[in-house]
Amino acid sequence: MSDKTLIHKIGLHLHWVIPSLGFIGGLNCHGCSPIGIFFIFAIATPIYFAPSWVAWNKNHQQQDAIVILNIFAGWSILGYIVALVWAFKK
Repeated sequence: MSDKTLIHKIGLHLHWVIPSLGFIGGLNCHGCSPIGIFFIFAIATPIYFAPSWVAWNKNHQQQDAIVILNIFAGWSILGYIVALVWAFKK
């Protein structure tokens, strides 16, 4: 599974990671600037998908399971940590 395919299939739920960037570039009617939202996604996306990326780069045997865990439970701290540790184990 390529990184582009993975990112297109997954909805990102980390809009709360860097809320202070909302002030950059002025505010729109929802309280967040487009530039702030861009920075949030630009920083949060690689962090969120780190376990999937590690599993893919290491050609992990359970790569698909790690990606699925990362997608569905990565938003929780416990799910993210489990996926990250699992990705580093052989």
